[in-house]
Amino acid sequence: GPGGSAEHAVPAEMETVLCYLYRGSGKIQGRAVGGQDLVQLNGGAEDRHFTVEAGAEGLGFILFAGKRLNEPIAWHGPFVMNTQTQIRQCFQDYQKGQLFRKKADFDYRAAHAARKS
Repeated sequence: GPGGSAEHAVPAEMETVLCYLYRGSGKIQGRAVGGQDLVQLNGGAEDRHFTVEAGAEGLGFILFAGKRLNEPIAWHGPFVMNTQTQIRQCFQDYQKGQLFRKKADFDYRAAHAARKS
């Protein structure tokens, strides 16, 4: 909530650490954040455990952490693959309605309604 703070820990094997702020403002690891900022933590020991402090209107963020793949990156719009050929295939699959071959059996509207009650 507003003015609150929390500490988070990231496992040592996670080399890339990003925090995307989607609501409010405050500080992440002492750095002022607001709007839709993206903060990259360096993945070193000093950022393994980091603090998030909410501003007066609160703060909402998503933490992304992962291992470096050391693979080539090709991207266009929302699609990220390894090659331009894979990007073209992805667009073709999307246009044919075949991009998502399996759908999760999850009704997010019902889950949201249940959470509110």
